[in-house]
Amino acid sequence: MATSHTQREAVRPRVRTVAQLLLQLHTGELRLEQGRTGSPDWTLARRRLLVDSVLRGWPIGTVYTLTEAGRSSVIDGGRRLAALRDFVQGQFALDGFVSPADPMLRENDGRFFSRLPAGLQQALHDYQVTVVELRDLPPESVRPALFRLADNDRLTSEQRLLKESGILGEQAHELIADAALQWGMDGPRLGFSNTALVYDDVVTRALVAAEQNHLAAVDEGLDSRVRAGHPVASGVREEVAAALRDLLTMPAMDNEGVRFSQATLLSWLLLIIHVRRRFGESAVHYLGAVMEWFEPQRHRLKAGLDPTPPQVRPAFRQLPYPDLLSAFNEAAALDARRLESIMIRDIILWLLLVAHGGSPARESTPTPDLLELAHQISEGTDMRSLLNRFVTKTGWGRWA
Repeated sequence: MATSHTQREAVRPRVRTVAQLLLQLHTGELRLEQGRTGSPDWTLARRRLLVDSVLRGWPIGTVYTLTEAGRSSVIDGGRRLAALRDFVQGQFALDGFVSPADPMLRENDGRFFSRLPAGLQQALHDYQVTVVELRDLPPESVRPALFRLADNDRLTSEQRLLKESGILGEQAHELIADAALQWGMDGPRLGFSNTALVYDDVVTRALVAAEQNHLAAVDEGLDSRVRAGHPVASGVREEVAAALRDLLTMPAMDNEGVRFSQATLLSWLLLIIHVRRRFGESAVHYLGAVMEWFEPQRHRLKAGLDPTPPQVRPAFRQLPYPDLLSAFNEAAALDARRLESIMIRDIILWLLLVAHGGSPARESTPTPDLLELAHQISEGTDMRSLLNRFVTKTGWGRWA
């Protein structure tokens, strides 16, 4: 059936100036959709970066709107428009020292919009934004529609699933964007980039595990949950955001020996979320000590070098640490995304946390089980089979 002229008009990109868009917001012709993903408002630094880009004439991306029953809302680009609106209304001043240096912007550093030269004011008002309007889509279809408009044909089926993952995918993507801006979530710090959407994959798995309170959520049933697309609760989102912040701001992250793979980043992120639930925020300090020793030593072992023993509590000094490091490395390399491998990595990190004094008391769950496990490992029992039996015996993987 031929597509009607009206249908084509509904998705045709249109060019609007910032002045036109701000007027539409002011009159109510266009609304900013609030609370869609549970993500907090942009930081001041991020809003200033956007204004800087507009004043330089740099691209800031397409804005997408959704029209339902005659009412139009911004569904992608709302924070960009809100930042420009707030700047024009005098809620924050220009940062003229954003790199690379621009003499005109530097000369006007600290000025509010009303005090800027007429030329800069006009440049902002005249800045052109591409706006694409969608019509009458249900909420779970918005993200897939936006993705398909971008025409990404080279993605694998897994990458396409992440891109089409509804508001859940938006939550993961915004968490990554916020973490990159505020705490340096990038390739040089982590050891690998977001090529093939690996950050999106890790954060999505963390969101689902935190929502469903079980490590199995990162493997079994993950695809169906991602396809469902609905968001996790705001409290879950904030848990994962806090864990990302804790991870990326650990002093150990400045150690060049602390670098991750996709599998190990997921393990550390899941560990932090669970530890915060079990032992409270203060226990994260001990995780930093574990990371500072563990990550460089497991890389030394992979390079054929002898690892240095850690400084741990007396009950854990007899553990065969090279064997633990080797078991973790194997579980991070072979079938790394299978539940069995994820469980093994998780147990080893928990064991090291308690060994470093991270448990508030010997009675605090899961400390008694881990103390017994440490005793059995020290007696020389086969590591892999022991860890697998430990999962079955304790029901490991369920979160409080």
